[in-house]
This record gives sequence, structure tokens and C-alpha cells, in this order.
Amino acid sequence: MVGALKARGDPRIGVFGFHYLKTEFRQNAAMFTEVVDSIIPPGLIAGTLGPGRSSRYAGLSTADRVELLSRLHGCSGERQDLPEELWRRFWDDNGPAFHDKAAHYQGWDYVDIYNVDREHIRILNALNTLNTLKLLKRHSDRITIHGIAEAGNIDEPLALLFLLAAAGHRNGVDIALQPEDLAGAESMLHQVENLYANPVYREHLELRGRRQFITFGPSDTGKQGGKAMHIANMQIAERHRAIAGRFGIELVPSIVIGYEHARSNGPIAENLEAFDAFAGRDVRYMLSGFLEMRSHLLTPMMAQQCLRDLLIANAMRRPPLGIAKPSRGGGPNDISRVDWIAIVRLYKRRFFEHPTLPALLRGIARFDIVRANSKSTRPPSRAFDVQDLESRPDAVRAIPWTRALMLSGVHHELIGAGLLATRDVDDLQDLYRVDATFRGYVKNIAYAVARTRMELAWQTLTGSLPEWREVIALADGLRPNNIKDPRQLLASIHIEYVQAKRFVYKAQHGVEAARPEDLTAEQLLSAWPDAGSGSRVERARDRPLRLASRGYEARGAALQQGRDPGHLFRLHPLCQH
Repeated sequence: MVGALKARGDPRIGVFGFHYLKTEFRQNAAMFTEVVDSIIPPGLIAGTLGPGRSSRYAGLSTADRVELLSRLHGCSGERQDLPEELWRRFWDDNGPAFHDKAAHYQGWDYVDIYNVDREHIRILNALNTLNTLKLLKRHSDRITIHGIAEAGNIDEPLALLFLLAAAGHRNGVDIALQPEDLAGAESMLHQVENLYANPVYREHLELRGRRQFITFGPSDTGKQGGKAMHIANMQIAERHRAIAGRFGIELVPSIVIGYEHARSNGPIAENLEAFDAFAGRDVRYMLSGFLEMRSHLLTPMMAQQCLRDLLIANAMRRPPLGIAKPSRGGGPNDISRVDWIAIVRLYKRRFFEHPTLPALLRGIARFDIVRANSKSTRPPSRAFDVQDLESRPDAVRAIPWTRALMLSGVHHELIGAGLLATRDVDDLQDLYRVDATFRGYVKNIAYAVARTRMELAWQTLTGSLPEWREVIALADGLRPNNIKDPRQLLASIHIEYVQAKRFVYKAQHGVEAARPEDLTAEQLLSAWPDAGSGSRVERARDRPLRLASRGYEARGAALQQGRDPGHLFRLHPLCQH
């Protein structure tokens, strides 16, 4: 192509060479479990593990799965062709019927087939997975890492090794573990020593250079745990590094960085430094979310910040010219004085896992506008069979989740910060002075508070903002078994919002606010003039109204064209005038 253009004398072409970027492939852990369950016949499980276990792989415990996969995969000096043989048997048994059904379903969408013929989908998933891993083998010079999304148990990387062997690509790629939420991260952390001690996985690491990749910062980080989850991941990374070190393994944190709101992270250089990503031979990070950001969140200023941070990050990794690392304010043995995981647990208990959340989302979240204005190539839900997004908060993808809540006026990432509001004033001020991570958290919570519009959320749910004493009474009445009154959960979030104000003010000024509910955005952002300028704060605070108005305008345009968009938009109370 280049030669033809040059031959025509095209002046636009000036090529200095080609460079093939290395690619990381990623698949959900549940897919590996499903495919292995399809391939391994029930009789082989009983013959390998003995009686008394489930006859299906999916029904086995984690320990039994690990034992089964270790025996079937084999190490050097043992039989190693069994995974390929099991795949051949599976395909010999299922291939002809699959092709007949594939012809019958010609032109059908995957989801349509999924809804009527799950068994065919299982075989299709197995075929696609094996073909993908064979693709990795053909391009092994460029695809060197395979990530496991939603990783939570150590049988999952062993399942990937088994499937790689079945595809003829034994130990052909590095494996990156990627937990999505606190439960998965803690589960993997508690089991990872057993993974490193497993002979099959230990041989894999030896062949791949004794490096373990772990991905932090997927898009669900902020959705699943609020702003504190981003920092909790840093604590988890430190513990992973210590465990890997005891086995002589180099931990390589792979940091996913995106400027979209859903991720709840920060500047590139700050993230990489906080995860201690500059300590090893490789510095890995992914810039993510550009497709989603293109028309909603990416501005010229943010693009400039991104390029600036990339340059700073390069400077930080090259001592002695590198930039000095800011203090992270650790206590003895550099242990953080803040239990960020406890804040995440509070976030989950009081918000994300509360049984009243679906009812609240139906009352305030603007999934109607998000559906109608989606710019993404992906569906808003990870589950094919979810039509009512509000009923499955765990299944909603992070970008539509965040936009739908931002349009309601609620910035959920601040939930949990109230746990720190009860700490001693002197302790908070000392942390604010010496700990750069804590100071960044205070700033982010202050900005989240400044952008929150509780009156907008209340207007959407009930039509009016209640008095403060009524908010307290509603929040006090919240019970786990009462899932019908979303007002109580919104009141609880309102309390969290005020407690976040109290926390920010105490950390900054070293005194209690007389009436934290009356603190203004300008007071909380006074330490950061760039964020505290009146116009910028007001633009951020009014953004939900502006977007809701755009939705209203789109509805009107649809009506003028003779279409009925009533299923897309419900009029916001503040957009009716």
C-alpha cells in the first residue's frame, strides 16, 4: 500500500518503518470454567479424583479443580498430550451436530441463539475459545499476555493453562490475573501462595521468566468500591509483591488508567508511582476508555494532562534523573495508617450491596437517557438476559452505570468517606500533611461533594428536597429487610454526603465544622483554586441538568419526526418548565 502511494508520488506519505505493538488478550474467568466443564467428561473426573466428588467440573470445589487440572495438564517428564486428546474427543463427539445447527442458525444473532439453545452456545464458546488460543500461538511474537477478567480463584489460571495446552500452545503466554472487585481481590490474595506452590503453575512461571502479572484498575473499580477501592488496590498490590517475593517471583502490576469517571483513579504518573510500578524491569499500564470518552469526557485540557503525565511517568522511571517520590505517609514498616479496605466494605454495605439499591436506581438513575445516547460498542449490561438494568447493579457496565448516576446528581464514589470523619482531628490533619495518597483522597472527595446535587436526586425521586431532620429520620429507619422505600436509602446517601463534607473540612482545617450540612463547595475546594473557581464548579454541578435537558430535546425532536420515544425518556421534574 505504501509502495503504491509512493509510486504515485503522493506527498502525504512519509513512513519511517513499522512496529508491531504487543497485544494483551483478555477473557472472563467464567468462560474458562464453562469450556473446561464442556471438554472434561464426567467419567474422567471420577477416575482421576476418586468417588464422592461432583461428576461435572463446574460442581467441584476450588481445591478439587486445582488437583484435577494439575493432573490432566502434567509437568515435564509426565504425560502432556491429554489436554489436546480431550479436545479432539470433544470435537469428534460434537462437531457434526454443531455444524448442522450452525447452518440452521445462519444469520442469527448470538444473543438470539443464547435465548433458545444454550447447549449450542456452550459448544460455540468452546470452539471460539480454542480457536482464539490457537490464534495466540500463530502470533506468539505479538500476543504475549492473556488476562483473566474477574479472577477470584486459583483454578482459573490453571484452567487457562489447560486450555492453552489443548490448543497446542502450552505455557505460550504470560498470565495476568485481574480481580474486578474487593471479594475477588481478597479471595485471590488469600489463595495466591497455593498457586505459586502448585507444580504446574510453578513450572509455567519458570519457563516465562518468573514474573507474575496482576492487573489493577479495571473500569468497575469505582463502581464496586467507590474512590477508596482505587487506593485499597494499592495496599493489595503491596501484599502481592511481598508474597511473590517469598517465592522468588517478580510481581509486575499492570495498571489500567482511564480518565473516564467510572474508574475512580488519578493521574498516570501518580498511579504508577503509588503502585510501585517503577520498581521492576517492566512498567505496564493500559490507557483505557478512549471510545467512551470521545464525546462525553475527553477535553483538550484532559488530553494535554494525559500527554504531560506520560512524560512525567517516563522521567520517574529513569534514576538518577527521575523525580523524587512523594511520601505516602506509611506507619511502621510502611503500613498505611488508613484501612482503605474497611472504607470499601462500608461502601458495599451501605450502598452497592444494599437490597434497596434496585428500587433507588429505578427512582433516580437515568438509564433511559444512557440507553438512548450510548456511544459505546458494548451493551450496557454484562449479562445477556438482563432487560431491567436497575434490577442487576452488579451486571451493569461501569460507564453507563456512572453516567446514569451522575445524571441523578449523586456521586457515589464519596460513600464510605464518612468512616474517616469520626477520626481524631489531629490525626486527620497529620495524615493530610504527611501522606500524599491520603491528601489526594481528600481532594477527590471534596471534588465529588462539590459536584453532588442531592436536591436533584430528591427532586427526581420525590419531587422535593426534605428538611435535614427528615433526612436523618428516614436514614435512621433504613433496614436491610425493607426494600420497598428507596427514600430511606437516598437519605442514607445524603448522610454520607454530609459526613464526607465533615471529613474534608476536618482534614483541611483541623477543626470540626459547626454545621457540616451547610458547608459549601467553595469552602471545601478552597485549597485547590483550579478546582474551586466558581465557573468550573458550577459547570460540573449543573452538568446533570444540562444532559437531562439534552435528553428532553432529543425526545422533542423524535416527536417532531413522528416517532414515539416515550419508552426512552421520562421527563425530569426540573426539565418540565
